[in-house]
Amino acid sequence: MNILLVHNYYKIAGGEDTVFESEKSMLEKHGHKVITYTRNNKELDDLGPAKKLFTAIHSDFSKQVYSEISSLIKKHEIDIVHVHNTLTMITPAVYYAAVDNNIPVVQTMHNFRLFCINALLYKNDQICEDCISKGSPSPGVKNRCYHDSLFQSEICARILNRNRKKGIYRKINYICLTEFNKEKLIEGMKDNIDPTKIFIKPNFVPDRYEELKSEPVLADKLIPQFSASSGSSIKGSYYLYAGRLDISKGILDLVKEWPDDPNLPLIICGDGQIRNELETQTKNVSNIFILGHKDHAETLNLIYNAEALIFPSRLYETFGMVIAEAYMCGTPVISGNIGNGADLVRSATPDLLTEIKKEHLQALLTDTLKKDNSEKCRQYYLDHFTEEKNYEILSSIYSSIF
Repeated sequence: MNILLVHNYYKIAGGEDTVFESEKSMLEKHGHKVITYTRNNKELDDLGPAKKLFTAIHSDFSKQVYSEISSLIKKHEIDIVHVHNTLTMITPAVYYAAVDNNIPVVQTMHNFRLFCINALLYKNDQICEDCISKGSPSPGVKNRCYHDSLFQSEICARILNRNRKKGIYRKINYICLTEFNKEKLIEGMKDNIDPTKIFIKPNFVPDRYEELKSEPVLADKLIPQFSASSGSSIKGSYYLYAGRLDISKGILDLVKEWPDDPNLPLIICGDGQIRNELETQTKNVSNIFILGHKDHAETLNLIYNAEALIFPSRLYETFGMVIAEAYMCGTPVISGNIGNGADLVRSATPDLLTEIKKEHLQALLTDTLKKDNSEKCRQYYLDHFTEEKNYEILSSIYSSIF
């Protein structure tokens, strides 16, 4: 197939960018001709005030994008248009260009943006489904859910409302990363989509299991410096949180409820806006160690050698890439009972779902946790999150809509 991959990069790089690049490489490996159309929201920085306002007002449909996508479809005899992100520069014009040229289009749902202005279903430090209940993005505008801006929230609502009325969302196909996300998409879009055009395909994680087995334990190098400064020592295996340091990720809940037991050390790997608050809270706690940001290779090493990864997110999340990476490593995951984190853990090791409360955590944290669950987690990865399995699913989706 000749495939046109479409992606709008955000100003700050994120997981969607990684997935876009990984799937492009995967498709090329399997002999497909892949053409890419990309834009970047950094383009906005080069625009004057008047042009920025014009771009914002017309962010529901770009004539330039429509023309450029149509030209690429004809020039390269495109069979499938696969979209990852359209906000802000690409706009939904890409859908119209594909449909008007009789080319099937599929949109990967990396978030909840089609029915939630901030794309997270989260507001005021808790889950929010107001726009689902209302059947409209109007609550998101009222609450300034996009960048805490009434104007920008209005623009997001305008994009959704205009394209819902035009019926374009019913004419395209969707890839959801999980069954949970599919259910939310159907619930959030109601009559604005065709449920028969929704497919499920998770993200994939490269298999580095054999490589990680041969590496020295990075924690042996990193932990002692913290032990020395605190005057404490770490006994036994460690547990790990790896992710952004943000209230929505539940890390404050985790440190508050972590058992005060020298045999249960918790390593926190990551950085973010509440790092100072975390360091203050854990200043006199002898078994919690904040390492800060580590590169991806170091983080995987820490995951591989951990007794378990802890996933305390307050968010539904849209996938949970770190869970897939933990399963690749054969490392079990303890998750709070919410959203996609819960669904992934429930499917592999249901006994490791828990409330993020001290008594529940204490009951789960044992030195046999990894021994008892490692094989299950590794097998779940092999069955669901390898590149080979991912291509098998994606090619099946393409074939069914082509």
